[in-house]
Amino acid sequence: MKPLELAQQLSAMRAASKLSTREAAKLAQISHTYLWQLEQGGRTPSARVLDKLAGVYAVPTEHLMRIAGILTDIDKSDAARIMLNKALELVMADPDFATGTYITPEEITDDVKRLVIRAYEQVTGKKLL
Repeated sequence: MKPLELAQQLSAMRAASKLSTREAAKLAQISHTYLWQLEQGGRTPSARVLDKLAGVYAVPTEHLMRIAGILTDIDKSDAARIMLNKALELVMADPDFATGTYITPEEITDDVKRLVIRAYEQVTGKKLL
């Protein structure tokens, strides 16, 4: 983990968002003291906290996780595959879409999964990926 780099990034993102420590912490549902400690490099955030902060600062969670040293390139491909499979599960669970569809994620390639998910997104207007 690179605590100083992460701390500097968190502080810079908060400043760019024009939020006080208290405002950002409230939006992230964490204590302002904890956020201050993160910005000073004194605490190590969990992936859950990084996800909350990414939402507040409108940056990809992966970006913060990579800076924090939680996510590596190998992890990224695994995370992408997990996300793809979860999105396909959501498509297959939709009763309006899944009627007559009998495939499992193991039976099709990632490219076909993406195609199915993109088609579903266009038809329903829902964003899965």
